[in-house]
Amino acid sequence: MKYNLAQLDPDSDVFSAYPESVRDGLKFLKQADFSALSNGITKIETDDAGDRLYINVLEYESHSPREAVIEKHEKYVDIHCVVIGREYMGAVKYTPTLAVKTPYNAEGDCELFELETMPFFAEDVDSPNKVIVNAGELAIFAPDDLHASMIYVDQPEHVRKVIVKCRV
Repeated sequence: MKYNLAQLDPDSDVFSAYPESVRDGLKFLKQADFSALSNGITKIETDDAGDRLYINVLEYESHSPREAVIEKHEKYVDIHCVVIGREYMGAVKYTPTLAVKTPYNAEGDCELFELETMPFFAEDVDSPNKVIVNAGELAIFAPDDLHASMIYVDQPEHVRKVIVKCRV
């Protein structure tokens, strides 16, 4: 789930099970000049079906585990790459029995879930389902991963992150 960007080889067998768009997203991150990327959404590649690859550059203060936003997508794989700071990220596999907070919105490709779907954030306990992602590291979340990020490790801190959205 967590990878070091400097050591990452997008063409390695580790990523062979992912769609080509994910490998292209990883290649984008490997060559990106993060200081030149503006905050907000930037389209990287479009085709007849729409946005194949785009990025969302965010800057924020990480927040409490009790404020975790737990989301799932159907059309895109998310690659979260921390550029400045560090934060907790976590994921659990989707099952239809999980408590939905906001039903799926096709336009935003997002469904939100209740905090109780990730009790390790609700209770702020150690879990193999959450990791600390430092600057220069990334995590990949597939469409069947409920995932959360932006959560502080010890206290709130400034984070800059690039999210690459890769259509599946």
